[in-house]
Amino acid sequence: KIPVRQALASLTIQVKDAEEAARLMRQTDLLGILAEEANVEVARVESANTIEGAWTLSLDTVITPELKKKGMKREFIRNVMNLRKEGGFVPTDLAIVEWDFSGEAKEVIEEAGEALLKELRAKEVKFVSGLDGADAEVGDDEGKIKLSK
Repeated sequence: KIPVRQALASLTIQVKDAEEAARLMRQTDLLGILAEEANVEVARVESANTIEGAWTLSLDTVITPELKKKGMKREFIRNVMNLRKEGGFVPTDLAIVEWDFSGEAKEVIEEAGEALLKELRAKEVKFVSGLDGADAEVGDDEGKIKLSK
């Protein structure tokens, strides 16, 4: 089972018509939007005259350690953003984000470090052992998150 927000390596669009495939390959802006919306690192187009229909889509569902960490970081961010919404925070409010996770989730959050401040709209993101906060899951790890102004 792949988590909904798990980043994947690629989306491949196979197009039967070679001219159409070439046209789509030149549309880098469109491929960028597709990659972002499909939550993949890269979207690519291939000419494939052996397919049955006009086109097919395929996802590379192999989760590398880097992609897993990226997905876990997104889960942490989603949890915090949900708490911001529930807590009545407005976009201009800078929160203090306290968290208590162990295992791989702790490693991912610590690695993200200062980069999380902007994404979470926070003035501080800090680990607090034994935190009394909202239950949250990041990957397979359960922990707590607490927000304050």
